[in-house]
Amino acid sequence: MIGRLRYYYNLYAVLSAYGEKEVTKMPRKQSSNSNNENKNKKPEFEELKSFEVIRARELTYNGKTSVLADLKLNGVCVYGARAVTYKDKSTGEDKDFIGWPEREGKDKDGNKAYYKVAYMALSAEDQQTVCNAIYDKLDNN
Repeated sequence: MIGRLRYYYNLYAVLSAYGEKEVTKMPRKQSSNSNNENKNKKPEFEELKSFEVIRARELTYNGKTSVLADLKLNGVCVYGARAVTYKDKSTGEDKDFIGWPEREGKDKDGNKAYYKVAYMALSAEDQQTVCNAIYDKLDNN
């Protein structure tokens, strides 16, 4: 269900970015009946055609520092993305990824859960490129 909501939200975001005032009928996403097909599929990444870092700022809360950024990816604005640095266990070097904005909610059992508001499947190289641009924008402010 979450995947379907993410699909509809992303479709609505793309349509509204191109000036559509009202979306009357959402197309249904084709689903596969076989789980084995999904396990063997390689993840499909979006091609990063253009991007811009609109704003970047550093926040410190309870002794932890995080970098928040507003991005424009392929013409769609994403507000509140995070640039996250982690240490790769296999190589020991620092790598970056994009933490997409989330909202707090409840799952079907009533437990606290977080749901992504926006998401774009980017390859590790594209995520590193965007994170480097975020850090450059942060240094230039």
